[in-house]
Amino acid sequence: MPNARTTDPLESHLAAASLDHFRVSNIAKAIHKMLQLPMSDEELVEAYKRNVALGVAPKSSESGIRTRRNELYLKGLIRVVGVATNGNGRQVRIWESLEK
Repeated sequence: MPNARTTDPLESHLAAASLDHFRVSNIAKAIHKMLQLPMSDEELVEAYKRNVALGVAPKSSESGIRTRRNELYLKGLIRVVGVATNGNGRQVRIWESLEK
């Protein structure tokens, strides 16, 4: 279950406590499925927004999407498969699901 850091303000702790575990789980499942195609966080956020618009994924903030992606990484369900350069010239990691 998502938690705020001990150094975070009260609002962050209240937000973390208000998250519905079922909804968070569905967001992570949608992200895991989407990462069957390798993509950066930037690409993942855009693809996720399209899926929300189509009604096939629950709403989530951009930071929530990245947080769920990191949780999948920490659980060993996705991996970094490379590095690319984004439109701003910055290097970004490319993520991919381990289960296809």
